[in-house]
Amino acid sequence: MKTISEMPSELKIAYLKIITNMTYIDDEEIDEKELAEIFSLMTRLELDKDARFNIRLYLTEINKENILSVESLLEIIKDKSEASHYKALMISLVKDLINVCFSSKNNIDIDFPFLEKNKAFFNVSEQEINLAYETVKNDYKLFNEDIDDNAIKKNAKELAAKATAAGAPLAAVYISGSVAGMSAAGITSGLATLGMGMGMTGGLAVIGIIGVLSYKGVKHLTGANELDKYKTRDLMLHEVIKQTQKTISLIIDDVNYIVKKLNDTILNHGEQTEKIVKLTHMVAQFQGAMKSVDTKSNVYQNTANRLQNPRSLDVERLKSLTLEPTKKPLYDFIIRNYEEKHIQIEGKEKSFIGLKEDITTDNLEKMAEVFKALGYFDVNKILKSKASSSLNSLKKGVFG
Repeated sequence: MKTISEMPSELKIAYLKIITNMTYIDDEEIDEKELAEIFSLMTRLELDKDARFNIRLYLTEINKENILSVESLLEIIKDKSEASHYKALMISLVKDLINVCFSSKNNIDIDFPFLEKNKAFFNVSEQEINLAYETVKNDYKLFNEDIDDNAIKKNAKELAAKATAAGAPLAAVYISGSVAGMSAAGITSGLATLGMGMGMTGGLAVIGIIGVLSYKGVKHLTGANELDKYKTRDLMLHEVIKQTQKTISLIIDDVNYIVKKLNDTILNHGEQTEKIVKLTHMVAQFQGAMKSVDTKSNVYQNTANRLQNPRSLDVERLKSLTLEPTKKPLYDFIIRNYEEKHIQIEGKEKSFIGLKEDITTDNLEKMAEVFKALGYFDVNKILKSKASSSLNSLKKGVFG
């Protein structure tokens, strides 16, 4: 299996132009969220400067008259790919079409006219289309829900079973990366940490090994058992953050390019009013896309920071670690960001002290530093705090 980022530039351009066609045909407009997803995909596929310019030009000039046919673009993909990779490319393309289509609707609906119209050209089965839908749903679940590594592994196994039933390897849906913004290298590293092979070769195998070693190394050094449960999700979130930051940089480059073009047009071609209006509209679109990607980056950063803090706070442990007067403000700072919560376990309601939902990214980062500085996750300190707590309870019992 080979990732799209390793394939020829002409193939990547054709792949992205098919997705661009879908966003335009949908409502004859490419909105900010759709544009942001296309830029994110350009980052994951590692397009060079010339290829990005080609896509950028197509995005701004596409209309009913000059839109390229899906058939002609698929011919380029077939011509520039190895025969053994073509089926995986089509499954990946369907997955990316689904994601980009519904990125602006926040709803993964099975009713998808563009896919229905062109699925014969893609030569994909209903099972393969359903696999693509399930992959998109699974990716968003991974980042939008507070699930640990065991749950991620369970979901991945279920997805792998569906892939097998569809006659496709799990890697087929991930050769362009995760729809949430993760590169193929990032998803490979994350699944390798869980001990699940992806069937990819080359540089990705090395990254997978590094992911496993990093996981084992962190676990060995810190003994942070609670945080270890979320290590794979943590690795993946940091990969997404890295990808979105790269995307922001690319959009900034493109905005600068368009602003220069706009200035040149104003200075040298004052009579081309229509062109000025078009370029101005482009600037507004690109700025909107940049804001959309930046917002997504902040959401992922916040989620990653949440993973560095205990979801269920051991208040007695925290108290024992902040008994000194100088550490009391640290206790107050942390406790303000937790609240009593209730969950149902085997039909019985259980209460615990859990993280509040509306904590700022900065506060989450500061709290994580506090927990580490106090040694909240340090095994020796945990044992000492429990012993101290037991001794205090005994004293209260003896002395009233």
